[in-house]
Amino acid sequence: MTLNIRRHIVVADSAQFAEAVAHMLTRRPMSYQVQLVPDGAVLREIEHSRPALAILSASDPHRKLCRQIKRRFDDLPVLILADPDALDGAVKAGADDVAPLPPREAEIRHRVETLVQLHERILALETHNRELELAIEAQQAELEILRRESRDIGVLKRSIKENVMHEIKTPLLQMKSAITMLDVEMRDAPELERFYKFLDYATQAVSRLEGIVQNIAQLAAAFSFKSEPFRVIDAANTALRQLGRSWTAAKKVSQIEIQIPEKLPLVQADRNGIGQVLYQLAENALKFSPEGQPVRIVATAESNGVRVAVIDWGIGIDPELLRTIFEEFYMIDPSSTRPYGGVGVGLAVVKVILDSLGIEIEVRSIPGEGSEFSFRLPFAPLD
Repeated sequence: MTLNIRRHIVVADSAQFAEAVAHMLTRRPMSYQVQLVPDGAVLREIEHSRPALAILSASDPHRKLCRQIKRRFDDLPVLILADPDALDGAVKAGADDVAPLPPREAEIRHRVETLVQLHERILALETHNRELELAIEAQQAELEILRRESRDIGVLKRSIKENVMHEIKTPLLQMKSAITMLDVEMRDAPELERFYKFLDYATQAVSRLEGIVQNIAQLAAAFSFKSEPFRVIDAANTALRQLGRSWTAAKKVSQIEIQIPEKLPLVQADRNGIGQVLYQLAENALKFSPEGQPVRIVATAESNGVRVAVIDWGIGIDPELLRTIFEEFYMIDPSSTRPYGGVGVGLAVVKVILDSLGIEIEVRSIPGEGSEFSFRLPFAPLD
């Protein structure tokens, strides 16, 4: 006969009323498969058949046997049949339940069914736990592979960044030095005045190339920002100085209007990082604004921080494009005849910096009317 471990019960045959209990449990509706086993073979039978329940008596040998069962098979429930004066000893032996003698069929059936169901639930939980452990081990193995791949990618990324940036910066510096020296020489020669505008074009082009290289380097770098108290006006001034170096036409920089109250509370973030954000946003605004049209950097204190906004009245952005403007190398006007410079990394740099600082950026724009890019900086602690 094939054993159904969910309905299989081992009963020590020396237990008082063992045969009577076995008869109760094998009859319908219980229909358990009950096996009467000599005391000396109980442990071996449990090891072999893994029953759902073991039934013993409250005798000294059986209490000892109960303790042995619980040590070796801690998830197997044990029911002890005991006289009323032996109930306490049965519990101390580690029995999961005790049924008083003489056995009453209804009570025996109820206790057995309860213990068997409990055993099934324990087995189900153990199976589920094993499955979870295996799943966790598999995920940990996958995570370790991803970590190794990430480290490898990081090393490759740093190597590319360092080597490529070096290869770009060196000739760029040489070009800048040559143009600067040429500018000094030509400015002292009035007869070459007709070439001044070409010098201006070259100077501006080199300046913009410097900005592009810096943007790409920042986009590739793993940003490591520090959190510190600072004044928003200081970050705005950092942006203005950087704009002055990258835009040689003073009339463009003069379009920037700073509207930041003197008594604005200190904020908590990375000053240089926020300065870079304002620079990128202001440069973008100037790029897409008509000549002479103002671009404003505005900061206002609100209940939960300082709201900083860069506002322009330029060409605006199509609503369908708002989700993609922060992607690397995305260009609002990618056509070959576009009148705007750059390679489309400025807003990506903005997103990377603000994401690193845990700050969200909001965009409101109407095509043909202008755009507003804003973010909120937390107040600095008062201590």
